[in-house]
Amino acid sequence: MDLISAIVGVLIGLLLGAGAILLTLRPKLAKLETETGLANQAAETARTDLARRTEELQAVQIQGAALEERVRQADAMMAKLAQLEADLRAEGDMRLQRETEIARLTSTQEERERSFEEQKQGLLEAKQALEDRFKALSEEILKQNTTEMVRQAEELLKRFKDNADGDLKVRQEAIKETLEPFQLRLKQLEELNRSLDENRTKDKTEITEQIRQMNDLYGDLNKNTTRLVTALRDPGTAGNWGELALQRVLEIAGLAEHVDYETQVHIPGEDKNSRPDVIVTLPGERRIVIDAKTPLDAYLQAMEVNDEQQRRALLVTFAEKVMGHGKALAKRDYGKSVEGLELVGLFLPSESAYRAALDVRPNLVEDMLALNIMLISPQNSLGFLRAVAFGWKQDRLAKEAKEVHNAASQLYDSIQVLIGHYLDMGKGLNTAVKAYNNMEGNLRTRLIPRVRKMAELGAEHAKEIAEPTLVQDPVEASFQLPEVLSKSLPAPTSEGEGLFAVVSEEPREPEA
Repeated sequence: MDLISAIVGVLIGLLLGAGAILLTLRPKLAKLETETGLANQAAETARTDLARRTEELQAVQIQGAALEERVRQADAMMAKLAQLEADLRAEGDMRLQRETEIARLTSTQEERERSFEEQKQGLLEAKQALEDRFKALSEEILKQNTTEMVRQAEELLKRFKDNADGDLKVRQEAIKETLEPFQLRLKQLEELNRSLDENRTKDKTEITEQIRQMNDLYGDLNKNTTRLVTALRDPGTAGNWGELALQRVLEIAGLAEHVDYETQVHIPGEDKNSRPDVIVTLPGERRIVIDAKTPLDAYLQAMEVNDEQQRRALLVTFAEKVMGHGKALAKRDYGKSVEGLELVGLFLPSESAYRAALDVRPNLVEDMLALNIMLISPQNSLGFLRAVAFGWKQDRLAKEAKEVHNAASQLYDSIQVLIGHYLDMGKGLNTAVKAYNNMEGNLRTRLIPRVRKMAELGAEHAKEIAEPTLVQDPVEASFQLPEVLSKSLPAPTSEGEGLFAVVSEEPREPEA
């Protein structure tokens, strides 16, 4: 600002001088305006370059967000440590790739910082060169024209004094308008530089913190991986894990312990240690024996090596160990000691280990079946165990249907006995009605006429003898049991339909 004020003072002095001095300075002022335009263009170019650098820094921020997303993906991977044995090799490759990515991002960030510093230094040098050029120009003008300016100013001061007052304000405004955009651009450039410095420092701090967190995350992941691999290499721990995995598959399939299957059942025989992991009971008193085996040491070693031939050799060793367990299982001959044995299964708790064994030995399942042993994994065992659960469900439905059938048969027999008693009661009622009607006929034809005759002859009596009423013969109920079960019993009517007859309006003629 002091340099610009000095230049403005010099220009004002020149204007207050004389027209001749002004004529002398016009070419130089034109040159100065040209250089000012060039400086404005340089500042505009610098601003464009800084905008581009700002976009690059924003791209770095986007990459930082992508890095955060990768950290969240790593958290999700830690939640799946139960399946880590299937992903050890892929996890190692991913870890190497991410370390390479971190190194690349760090190198890119450092390169961008160096480029930014170089551009910043270039802008500062350009600014300093521009200031030096203004200073040199003003000194040159003062040095070359001071004497001439003073002499001509003294000669022409009086002549131009009247015009100088009017022109001074106009020229001051013109110079101010010319210099104001340049001053504004310089101020904006300084503010932009300060903002970029702050953002760069902030972004660098955030990226450094994210890299530190990712390194900590990988450290924890490596520790957990090491502990898991160490545990799976211990035969006891691996065996317990295999049994738990088998029991989990049974539960998912819908089978209940002590109902559909038993665990660790001792089987008497030549081998005193014959204790299969699970015996699954099938409908019809049939059974399936399943043993969980975890010879995973060679498989885990294969997942740790990078050489393809060495990995395949270790996987072949792993497949041979699985086959050896199948042969040992076949020698136990569970068919002699387990009644109704349908199948003996060898359960591998790792799906990836199962597939790796089949990759190096495709006939492994057929070789097992030749020994009457089925090699199963969590995926394929779940299918046939669900079929077992469905079979039990169908068996229970069949038993319930049989119970319903038996109950219906018993109900049929009970109804048949009840209807027999009912028919016997109807026959008794028919007999009683016939006896009643016979007595009624005897009273009507023999006894009552004689009694009435005695009354006519003068015998005293309190009231007239009532006339007996005849009861019609009931219609005999003749039906079979299926008709009773298929439709309701007919209701009695006034016409004598049904099991019992009602009294007719017209009495029947008395029997002889």
